[in-house]
This record gives sequence, structure tokens and C-alpha cells, in this order.
Amino acid sequence: MSRELRPRLEIIVFASLSVVLLGSFVYEASPLNGVTWCPWKRVTGFDCAGCGMTRSFCAMSDLRWSDAFALHPAGPMIYIGAAIRWLQSILRVWSRSEAAAQLPPGLIRTYTGVLFTVFVLHMVRTILRWSFPSL
Repeated sequence: MSRELRPRLEIIVFASLSVVLLGSFVYEASPLNGVTWCPWKRVTGFDCAGCGMTRSFCAMSDLRWSDAFALHPAGPMIYIGAAIRWLQSILRVWSRSEAAAQLPPGLIRTYTGVLFTVFVLHMVRTILRWSFPSL
């Protein structure tokens, strides 16, 4: 049973991911520019579990993979997932089929589980740094 393609939704997904991925190529995500976008960090002075994600995306776009993992360990995984979903949206609109570029459900579950685990471990490490800054 194939589901009908929702072209408007696929175009929104494509446009949104295009902005994010293209933005990571052109945005200069350096803490040296003095801009802190994170409201949590502005208020508390502590990193949040998502701090470093923008810089990680920018490092991925610059092909600096080790820097990307160091800035946020989940960043490269989310970046790759976003790039794959971006390609899927192109193929789905082009072929007018939601089944185009369908990934195996087991692969999606594994990706989601690994991503969740990496993000939770990073969050625990971030919280521990609030109490033990030398970590």
C-alpha cells in the first residue's frame, strides 16, 4: 500500500532543510564574534545540551569532521540525517511518490536510537560540567 505524496509538505521540508544546510555553508559560527544566541547561556552563563550545534553544522559544511564531533557529538549525525532527508524530498517531489528513496525502518530505528543515546550522554556531560567545570 503506497501513501499519496503530499507535495506541499515535501516542498516545505525541502525549503526548510535548504535554508539550514545552505546557512551552514555561509554562516560564520564563531564564538569570537561575541554573539550568544542561546537564551539559556545568556541567562545562566552555562552551556545547554544544544550549545555547539550550529558550530558543528558549520564545521560539517567545511568538511572539518573531527571539529564537528568535538563541538557537539550529535551535530554530525543530525547534519547527515538532514542531508539525507533533503535528498529524499527532492526525489519524492520529482517522482511524485512518497515511496521514493524510502529508507528501511530498521535503519531509521537504529539511527534514532544511536542519536538519542549520543544526545543524552552529551546532555549528562553538559550537566556534570555545571557542577564540575574541569570535566
